[in-house]
Amino acid sequence: MDWIQENHAKIEKDALDHNDWNELGDIHAFLQVFHQISVRQGRENTLDEVLSHMHFLHHHFTRTKNRAFSGPRFYARFHVAWLKFEKYYQLTEQAPVYVAGILLRPALRKSYLSEQWKRNPAWVSNAVKAVRKIWSTEYKSYQLPNKQQEKGQELDEFDRWRQKVYSTASEVKDEFDCFIYIS
Repeated sequence: MDWIQENHAKIEKDALDHNDWNELGDIHAFLQVFHQISVRQGRENTLDEVLSHMHFLHHHFTRTKNRAFSGPRFYARFHVAWLKFEKYYQLTEQAPVYVAGILLRPALRKSYLSEQWKRNPAWVSNAVKAVRKIWSTEYKSYQLPNKQQEKGQELDEFDRWRQKVYSTASEVKDEFDCFIYIS
């Protein structure tokens, strides 16, 4: 206690006032969401989760920018963080694999993208086109091997029937479109 009394004049300017505490509270509240997302990504993370986390952080930024800030310093820091986030958010457009993760997750599919990007429908169509291109060039013509044919065995009567029925019964023009539009 003696040291504080002796050095009070020297450290007085370092004391936090009410405005400083308000600003620290705003910073803590804003960064808490980033901590939550970081912890989630560290435990379990799939491609669809990366993009949905980015969507949530975009929502968080948008919601925060509409609040009153505790002071101009917080606003300046927030603005720089927003610009940095937007840079990386825009980069997800260049990697269709993230969108593929969303489109191929049964709980999400195209309806999720349409909802998240409803202000930018061109993003949705461009993203779907990019994933469709991957589907068409890499996977559409891929046939799963028949277990009997792998072993060098002839198809039995049921497998011949199933092969015939499955190939003619399917009226689906494109499995990719069928999958991503099912809700």
